[in-house]
Amino acid sequence: MPVEVAPNRIEVSDFSGGYAPDPEDASLPSNALTDSLNVVLDPGSGALELRKGYTRVANSRKTALKGQYVIQQIMKYAPIISGVPKHYFVCVLTDGSTNANNVQIWVYDFAAGTFSRVDTAGRTWAHSHWEHWHAIIEGTYYGGSYGNVIYSWHPTNGWNADPTTPNVKTWVDGVDGSITPSTQYGRDYAFKKGTTVIYSGKYYSTLKGIRYSTWESGQQYNKGERVSRKATITSQYWRSFECILSHVADTNNRPGDGVGSPATYWKRVRLKNVVDEDAEVTNDWTYMPLPGKGSVGLYHGNRLWVRHDDSDNLSRLQYSAPARPEKGALISDLDWNPKKWAPVDDDNGDGGGWFTVPLEHANHIRALYSYGSYLLIFGRHDTFVLAGTNEQTWTLRKLTSEHGAINSQCVAEHDGLVYFLTDAGNLCRTDGTAVRRADGSDKVREWLKDRIDRMAQNEDGAGFSWHPRLVSYGPYVIMTLPDEDHSTQASTLVYHPDTGSFWLWDLPALGVATHGKLGVDHLYFSTPLTAQTNDTPCLFKYTDDPGNEAWTDDDPTGNASSAATTAISWLVHTAWFSFGSTRNERRIRRAWALVTGAAAQTVSVLCRKNFKTATQIATTRTTTLVGTSTAAEYAESLVGVNDAYAASMKVYGSASANTVLHGVGVDTEPRRTRFHTG
Repeated sequence: MPVEVAPNRIEVSDFSGGYAPDPEDASLPSNALTDSLNVVLDPGSGALELRKGYTRVANSRKTALKGQYVIQQIMKYAPIISGVPKHYFVCVLTDGSTNANNVQIWVYDFAAGTFSRVDTAGRTWAHSHWEHWHAIIEGTYYGGSYGNVIYSWHPTNGWNADPTTPNVKTWVDGVDGSITPSTQYGRDYAFKKGTTVIYSGKYYSTLKGIRYSTWESGQQYNKGERVSRKATITSQYWRSFECILSHVADTNNRPGDGVGSPATYWKRVRLKNVVDEDAEVTNDWTYMPLPGKGSVGLYHGNRLWVRHDDSDNLSRLQYSAPARPEKGALISDLDWNPKKWAPVDDDNGDGGGWFTVPLEHANHIRALYSYGSYLLIFGRHDTFVLAGTNEQTWTLRKLTSEHGAINSQCVAEHDGLVYFLTDAGNLCRTDGTAVRRADGSDKVREWLKDRIDRMAQNEDGAGFSWHPRLVSYGPYVIMTLPDEDHSTQASTLVYHPDTGSFWLWDLPALGVATHGKLGVDHLYFSTPLTAQTNDTPCLFKYTDDPGNEAWTDDDPTGNASSAATTAISWLVHTAWFSFGSTRNERRIRRAWALVTGAAAQTVSVLCRKNFKTATQIATTRTTTLVGTSTAAEYAESLVGVNDAYAASMKVYGSASANTVLHGVGVDTEPRRTRFHTG
C-alpha cells in the first residue's frame, strides 16, 4: 500500500482564510475558499454567517427623479442646532448629463424622516459624474467637485451656492473723479492690510496697510507723520497722507480738500499698482487664487484644504486662513471665514496660501485625509504626510512611492489605521509613519485590479462612471464595487483585518455611509441604475437588527411598494483537500456540511474532485432544514464509491432567514486495488 499523508476523515471548521481567487487552487490552505458569496466570518465563533438583508429607508423614494438619477454619494452631517444634535445624510444625485439640474443636492432628515432637495434648481454643473468632497466647518456643511465652486448648506441658514468667493470692489488705476466708490478702489485708497480687490478678473490682496490714525483739526503734525481721512475731492473715500511740513492742523491745510494750500503740508500715500509694466505683481500686493474648483478637499487643522484645479498643476494644494477665536465672546469659539484665502500674515494670525506636493510621474492629488495631527495626501502612486500647525512648522514627508489612492471615496479610518485602495488592486493601510499592504491582500489583488479596471473603463449611455468606496463598519472594512447594472454586476468586498480575510457579497451598493444610533453604527447605501424603467433613487439600510427588521433584500429598483423582496443566495466553495503528495487516490464515502438556520430552508451540498470545478462526484444532494436557532443540522451529499486524489465541497442555498455554516467534512477510505482490474 502506498503511504497516505491525510487522515481518512477530513473536517474543516476554520474558514478564516476567506475568499482567495488569485492563488492556484492546489496551493490554497484548507481555511481558504476558492469561491464565496454573501457569507462573512463571525469573529466570535469562526463560523460563516449569511450576510444580512437590506430594507428601503422610508420616504427616500422620489417619483420625480424616476429613471434618470442615482444617489451617487452619501455624506454624514450631524450639526447641533439650538443646542440640539441633528442628524442628516447629504446626498449627491446625478443624471450624468450636461443639462440643467444634472446634479442635485438632497438631504435626508433622520428625525423627520424626510428626503428633500436643498440646492437651487436650474443650475448646470460641470462634470456631473465626478465625485464630491465634503467638510463640516463650524457646524456648516461645505462641499465641492471638479470644475464647480464650493457650496454650503446649513439647516437654519440654508443653501449658499458660492460662500468662498469674496464680494469685493474692483481696483482701478485712477483717483478722485474717475472712481466710483461703491464698486471701485482707486490707487490712492487708504487700504487696510489684507484688503482684497479684483483686477483683470483675478483677486489680489494687500501685503501692507496704509490706513493710519484719523486726521484731527488742531493737532500738531510733524514732518513724516501719516494720517488718513475720508476726504471729498470729486469722490469721497478714505485716503492717506504724509506730512511734509510741520504745522498745526486746521481746515485750511487739511489733507485732500483743504481750502488753503494743503499740498504745501501733505503728500498722498498710496500703494504701487497691482501689476507693473511687465505684468508682474508688485511687492505691495499678492495674488490670491480662489479656492480650487476641485474634486479633492477637506477640513484639517482649522483650515479648509482644496486641490487647486484652476491651475495647470493638479499637485498644487491650497489652504485657507485658519479659524480664529471669536471676538468679544465670553467663551471663545473658533470662527472660520470661507472668503479668507490670501497668503498674508496679519495681526490676528496666519493667512492662507498654497504649495506644490512633489508627486512623481506627472501625478496629481487624488485624495486627502485628516488623521489626528497628520494630513495625509494621496497621489496615484505616492502618499505624503504633512505634520505641523502652520507654514513655520509644517513638514512634508513621503511615506511611499508605490501606493496611492484611487480617489477621496477610497479612504477610510478603521480601528485607528487609515485604509485606502489603489488602482493596482492593493488594499493598503498607514499609521501616518509608514504604508504597507493590508494583511491577506495578495489573495485578491489581481481579481480586484481587474474589477477596478472594468469600472474605470465602463461608462454607460447616461455618462455615469463608477468608482469604489470604502467605509468602516463594525469589525470590517467594506469596499463597494458597483457597475451600471447591479442586477448582474454588483460586488461588495468585505475585509476582516484581524484575520486578513476577504468576503464577497452581491450587495448592490453605490454610495455608502454609516450612521450611529444608541452608540451602534448602521450601514446605509444607495444603488446604481438598472435597466428597468421604474428605477427611482432610494436609500437602503442594511438590516443588522434581526429583532425588528426583515432579513430579506428589499426591492432595489424603486417600485412604489417595497414589498417585493428576494431571498439571499449564498455559496461556499472550499479549498481542495489533497489526499496524497503523489496524487494517491482515495475512495470518497460521504461529504457533508453542518448548518444552522433560523427557519426552514433548503441547503445543497456538492462534492467535486481532482481540481476540476466542473467535475462532480455525484448528483447534488439537497436537504431541507427544519430550522431551529439552537440545533445545527447536517446537509449531506451521499456519493457512494468514487476515487479521487483531491476533493472540494460546494455548499449553497437561498435563505430568507439567518444561516450559519459551522463546518464541512469529507469521509474517505484507502483505495482498494483488488476492486480495480483495469
